[in-house]
Amino acid sequence: MIRFAFVISAALAAADGQEPASRPAARAPMAILGSAWGSGSGPIGGIAVARGGSLAFLGRANGTIQRIALDGRRDVEAPMAGHVGAVLALASSPDGGRLASAGSDKRVRIWDVATGAPRAICEGHEYPVSCVAWAPGAGRLASGSGDRTIRLWDPSTGVEIAKLEGHSQIVSSLAFSPDGERLASASGDRSVRVWSPRTTRQLGRLDGHEHMVYAVRWTPDGKRLLSAGGDKKVILWDAVNLSHMRTLEGHKGLVLGLEVSSDGKRAASCDSEGTVILWDLSAGAEVRRFSRPGHSFSSVAFASDGAAILAAGADPSPAIFCIESGSDARADAGHTAAVTGLAVSRDGKSVATCAEDRRVLLWGEKSWTEERDAAGTRVHPCGGTPAPAPPPLALATSTLQAREATAVAFCNDGRTLAAACADGALRIWDLFEPAAPLRELARRSMPLRAVAIAPQGDGVASGGFDKKIALFRLESGELLRELEGHSEGIAALAYSPDGTLLASGSFDRTARLWDVRSGAESYKSENKGGQVLAVAWAPDGTAWAAAGGDRAVIARDRTGKELARYEGHTDVLSAVAYAPSGRALAAAGNDGFVYLWETSTSRLDAVFGVGGKVNELAFSPDGRYLFAATELSLVAVYDVSTFSKNR
Repeated sequence: MIRFAFVISAALAAADGQEPASRPAARAPMAILGSAWGSGSGPIGGIAVARGGSLAFLGRANGTIQRIALDGRRDVEAPMAGHVGAVLALASSPDGGRLASAGSDKRVRIWDVATGAPRAICEGHEYPVSCVAWAPGAGRLASGSGDRTIRLWDPSTGVEIAKLEGHSQIVSSLAFSPDGERLASASGDRSVRVWSPRTTRQLGRLDGHEHMVYAVRWTPDGKRLLSAGGDKKVILWDAVNLSHMRTLEGHKGLVLGLEVSSDGKRAASCDSEGTVILWDLSAGAEVRRFSRPGHSFSSVAFASDGAAILAAGADPSPAIFCIESGSDARADAGHTAAVTGLAVSRDGKSVATCAEDRRVLLWGEKSWTEERDAAGTRVHPCGGTPAPAPPPLALATSTLQAREATAVAFCNDGRTLAAACADGALRIWDLFEPAAPLRELARRSMPLRAVAIAPQGDGVASGGFDKKIALFRLESGELLRELEGHSEGIAALAYSPDGTLLASGSFDRTARLWDVRSGAESYKSENKGGQVLAVAWAPDGTAWAAAGGDRAVIARDRTGKELARYEGHTDVLSAVAYAPSGRALAAAGNDGFVYLWETSTSRLDAVFGVGGKVNELAFSPDGRYLFAATELSLVAVYDVSTFSKNR
C-alpha cells in the first residue's frame, strides 16, 4: 500500500500537546491517494535546492519551511517553524549547510539544514523582507525589503554590517556575482542595479524593463546578468559593460521567477500564468515550454542533476517538470491542490475526486489496497533518480476536464459521474468515454457547491450560491423543481435512503429537510453556532446528521427530534458520514482529525490523523475503508475494519 508521508505524521506530532485529555491517540492513515511529495497547506513563497541536491525547501504562507527529499527514498523532513507570517523567499548557503529565509515578519532567519534548528535572526528591516541571497563564501548575507533598502548581514551572528540605499520601490530580488565582488538587485522601480558589497557603492544601473523587475541572476562566469519582469520579458545583460544584449520574449504572464543552470548554458523563467520556459542563452531561443494551466508560479529552480525543473507559487504543491519529456511528475501522481470532494462507487472499486486544480481523477482500488515498499521503487520519469514519491498504483486513464468541480457523485448506473462545478453547471460524464461531458444540465447563475444522487431512479439534486436547490432528471436533463427557502448558499445535500426526503445544509446556519415529491420544506433547524457545512443520512433512513460551525454533529430523526450529539472537535466541521452498517459515524473538519463515534452510545471510538483540513468523507460500501479528502492535495485512506462493530 502507499504509506502516509511525513506531511501527515508531522502534523500529528505537532498536535500531541494540544489534544483533549479524553481523545484517544490519533491513528495514521494506511494509504494515501496522490503524492505526498511537496504536499502542504497554502501557497509557496519561495523554493531553494541545497547543494548536493538531496533536499529542497519550500517556504509556506503559514510561516513554516518544508524540507522535501528529492531522491524520493526518504520521508519528508520535519518542517522548520519560526516566522510569524508568510515565508517570502529562501536561499541555500553555498556549502548547503545553512538556509536563509525571508519573512513577512520583517526578519531574516538562518537555519541549520541538518537539524532544522535556528542559527541566527537578522532584524532591522521596517517592512516585509522580500528576498535574500548568500555571498559565495557564505561570510555575508544580503536581504531586500519593501522598505526599499538592501542590508548586509553577518549570518553567524545576525548583526547588520551595512545598508545600501538607492531604490525608490521594493527590492524584489538579489544575487551575488560568482566572485562575490558585485551584488545585483531588482526592484519595483523597474531598474536593475549593481553594487559593491565591500564599499556599498552603486556601480551601475540597468534600465530596460517597462514594469517591475521581479528577479535577477548571474551566469556562472560572472559576465552576464539576467532579469525578469512584469512586462513579460527576460532580459540578458552584459555584466562587464552594463549594457543590453538581448530580450527573450514568449511569456504571456508576469515573469516572477528566474534561475540559471549550473553550467550557465540555460535559464528557466516562470510566470503568473503557470508557465515555465527553458532558454538556450547562447542562441537566445526557447528550448522547451512547461505548463500547469490555470495556476501561477513565482519561484523556479533546477534540480541538482539537471534533469528536472522545480516551480512553485500559488499552488500548495510544487511542480517538477521533466526537461526531457515535458511532463509534470507531481501532477501525474495526483492532485496538486486541495481536494474538495470525493465519492466512492457502489461496488467499492473506484473513487472519484475533484480538487482546486480543476481536475477530476478516477482511482482504482489497487491505489489503496496493493502492497508497496514505503520507500518506493519507481524510477523517476526524468530517468536515473527515484521518483519524488510513490504515485497512485491504479490511477484511471483519464482526467476529466472539470472546470473547477467542487463536488462529485457516482450515478446509479455505475458508469456515469455527476460533478457540481464552479461555473454553475452540473455536468455528467460517461466514465468509459470521458473526453467530454456526456451532457450538461441547466447552468445556474452562481457556482455550485453540492450534488446528490437519488437512491432510486434518475433524480439528481444540486445546490450552490444562488441559494436554491435544483432537482433534475439525469437522463433527460429536465428540471423537476426548485426548492427555495435558504437565505444563503447551499453547502451540502443528501437524499434519504428511500429517496423521499432531501437534507440540506447552508451558510445561513440552518439544516433543512425537504419533501422531494412536493418540494415542501418539512423541517428547519437553526444552528446558532455557525454554518451547516455537512449532512448525511443513516443507512436505515431513521436518522440524519448535520455538522458545521458549532464543532458538533447533531443527529435527528425524520421529524427533527434530536437523537444524539457528538462532540470533541476543536474547530469547524465540514464533513460527516455514516458507516454502511449505521453503527458508526465519522466527522472531520478544520482541526485535521477524523473522529469515529459509536452511534448506539455516542462514544468516541477512534481518532484518525490527517494533518490538514478535511473537506469530505466517504466509507467504502463494505465499511472497511474510510476516505478523507484533504486540503493537502491528498486523500487519506483509513482501514476501519478493526472496529468490527462498525462494519
